[in-house]
Amino acid sequence: MPTPPPLPSKAPNSTPKAAKAPGDGKLEPQKPLVPFGPPPPPEVWSPEQIREAAAECSNLLSGQPIEFEALPPIREGSCGAPAPLKVEAFAREPALEIRPAAIMTCKMTAALNEWIEKVVQPRAKELLHANIIHISNVASYHCRHRYNDPLQRISNHAYAGALDISEFLTAKGERINVLEHWPLDDERARFLKDIHKGACEIFGTTLGPEANEAHKNHFHLDAQTRRTPFCDGVKDKTSKESLEAPPPAPQPKSATSQNAATPAGQRRKKR
Repeated sequence: MPTPPPLPSKAPNSTPKAAKAPGDGKLEPQKPLVPFGPPPPPEVWSPEQIREAAAECSNLLSGQPIEFEALPPIREGSCGAPAPLKVEAFAREPALEIRPAAIMTCKMTAALNEWIEKVVQPRAKELLHANIIHISNVASYHCRHRYNDPLQRISNHAYAGALDISEFLTAKGERINVLEHWPLDDERARFLKDIHKGACEIFGTTLGPEANEAHKNHFHLDAQTRRTPFCDGVKDKTSKESLEAPPPAPQPKSATSQNAATPAGQRRKKR
């Protein structure tokens, strides 16, 4: 039977190791993850910031047909706006109401007014044969991260710079619902797709049912300043689509084009 190898012997005069202090040799606890976004600003807006925001409001909205209430500055940690508005309606004939009223910045309000005037109402008259008199607001100002995920960047809703819309109502009482009617092949679906495409040319960000599952039942519109629009997750989607479109068929030499002018509407404002 083979002899087992001898056990290693301790070195002579070996000194026992000192006891470890509590925590020695252990991993330090991980620091909590910090959400993306700018550092928290001061707890209050400065008088200069409020004056600048008020001046922007006057410049963007003076004489526009918008019914709103000027609110005090909002500050909740990183969230808020120095000159928010509670927007109730775009007071044309007939008026287009936002239900419930939306809390937004003046910049977002001006972009929404442009979209309604240049895109929404013209397409509604052509395709639905009636004006839109009500849009359903499912989210305006809300202090949160994107998708309510603390690891995401701060949402533009947190700066009162965004609006989520789920439904439109015509003067005839017809409901145009994003979730129900986007997938169809009729005038309601065409209306939704046309005004979505028009929004991509006005807003910094436009998201809808083709963006992701989170937006299958509403449009997300925000006025974030971008070098190129961000449309359904694609920067400058409208330009990309035009580049990929087939070339137009050649026209006869006698064909002429006409340019339609958009008449300026009456404007008024209620504070």
